[in-house]
Amino acid sequence: MALPARAEVAIVGGGPVGLALAATLARAGVDVCVLEKLAARDPRARASHVHGGVLDGLAATGLSEAELASGKPSYGAKVWFDDTLASEVDTRSLPFRRPYTLALPQPDLEGLLEAHATRAGARLVRDAEVTAVDESGVVTARVGGVEERVSAGFVVGCDGPQSVVREAIGTKLWGWTQQGLALADVDVPSDLEHAHLHCGAYGVAFRIPLQRGERWVTSIDAGQDESHVVALMRDRLPLSAPAEVTFASLFRLHARWATRWRRGRAFLAGDAAHLHSPVGGHGMNTGLLDALDLGWKLVQVLRHGAPDALLDSYERTRRPQARRSVLQAWAATVAFRMQNPLLRFVRRTFAPFTPGFVDRHIAWWSVAQDIGVPGRDRARGGWCRAGGRAADPEVDGGYLLDGARALPTVLSRVAIDVPPWAVRAPLPPTEAVRTAYGDAEALLVRPDGFLAYRGPAEGVPQALSALRGGEA
Repeated sequence: MALPARAEVAIVGGGPVGLALAATLARAGVDVCVLEKLAARDPRARASHVHGGVLDGLAATGLSEAELASGKPSYGAKVWFDDTLASEVDTRSLPFRRPYTLALPQPDLEGLLEAHATRAGARLVRDAEVTAVDESGVVTARVGGVEERVSAGFVVGCDGPQSVVREAIGTKLWGWTQQGLALADVDVPSDLEHAHLHCGAYGVAFRIPLQRGERWVTSIDAGQDESHVVALMRDRLPLSAPAEVTFASLFRLHARWATRWRRGRAFLAGDAAHLHSPVGGHGMNTGLLDALDLGWKLVQVLRHGAPDALLDSYERTRRPQARRSVLQAWAATVAFRMQNPLLRFVRRTFAPFTPGFVDRHIAWWSVAQDIGVPGRDRARGGWCRAGGRAADPEVDGGYLLDGARALPTVLSRVAIDVPPWAVRAPLPPTEAVRTAYGDAEALLVRPDGFLAYRGPAEGVPQALSALRGGEA
C-alpha cells in the first residue's frame, strides 16, 4: 500500500500503542495513517499482560467485552524472600471492575486493535520505514524501497527506543540501563492464578501464568543467555514437569524517559517516550495509557473545536505519570534482585512487619495502574481521586453521557452542555461505589477512564470548562 498524500494524523509505529491510538481516532472519524516498518506482525510476545484498569480504557478503541476478556486473568501475586512467603495478594476483593491482569500476548492484542482500527477507516501501511519528520508535519518514508511522503496535521511517534520522531522533537531518553534478565515462555501444565516471585541469593526468579503455559523469568550470570532459563529455574524452584520453550529472549533493565513529549505538530508515546524494567509489566500498559490520553484530546481538537491548549495538557499529565511508573518498576526490580547478604537479611527481617503496606501496593501496582494508592486515598473518602483512573468507569445506575451514545444531558440537578466525554451521576448507593469514590455526589470521567472531577454536581460545568481548556 502506498502512502496517502495527506492525513490528519500520521502515526509512526504500528505496535499496540500506535494501533490503540489509530483505533481511537478512526472511530471518531479522524483521517489517520499508520506507518509500520515491519512487513508483517511480529509473532513474538514481548509484552504478555494488560492491567485491568487499562482494559477499561481500551473500550474506547472499539474492543468488545468478549475481546477485553479473551485472555487468562491473574489475580495478584505471591512473593517469597529466601524461601519464606513474605506477601500473598489476591486482588479479587478490590472494588475495581476488572481486578486482575489479563494474559493477552502482544501479537494477539495487536491483531484485535488492528482489526478495529482498519475497520473504522485507519490506513495501515506496512514495510514503511520512516526516515525523516519535519516541522511542517511532512513524514518521509521508504515504502517497499521507494521514498514517499505524507503531509499530516499531527505526527505521533510510537516508534520505540530508536524513535525517528523523538529525534525530530530534539530530545533523548534520559536515565540508566543495567544488565537484564532472561525469559522463556514454556508450554507446561499450569494452574497458576497468581504471579509467583521468588527472591534469593541468585537474584529473582518468577513464574507468570499465560493463556497457555507460563512465562519464566530469572536473573542470569555472565556467560549465560536465554537458553539457560529452564535449567536455572529448575535449580532455583521446585519445578520438574517437561517444559517446551516456545519463545525465549534476553532483555535489559531500563529506567529512561524523554524530557519533552511535544514539539509543534509532533508528539511521543509509548517506548519512544519511556522505557521500563519489565518487572510488573508496566511498559506496554503505560504506553497504552499514553495513546488513550492523546487520542481523545486529538479528537476534541480536530472534531469538536477544543483549543490547542488541550493538547499541551497531554505532556503535562502523562509525562509525570510515566516517569513515576518507570521509577516504581525500577524500585521493584532493585528490591527483588537484591543479592547482597546483608540487604537480603534486612529485607527478610522487616517484611513480616509491613504486610498491609506491601499487600496494598502490590495489589494496586499489579492490576490498577494509575487508579491510586489504596489506604492513602481511602483515608480521604475513597480509592479514586481526580487525576487517577476511575475504579469502575461504567458505574451501574449512573448516566453515561457522550456524543457517540447520545444519552441524557442532565447531570443531577445541573443542566449542562455536555461535550463528547463521559459523565456519571448521581452515584448509586452501593457499598462498592462508596468504597471506591467515598461520598462524591458527581463524577466527571474522561473517555480514557480517568477521573477529571469528583465532588458536588454544581462544580461539573466549571470542571468541564477547565478540562476543555487543558487546565485539568
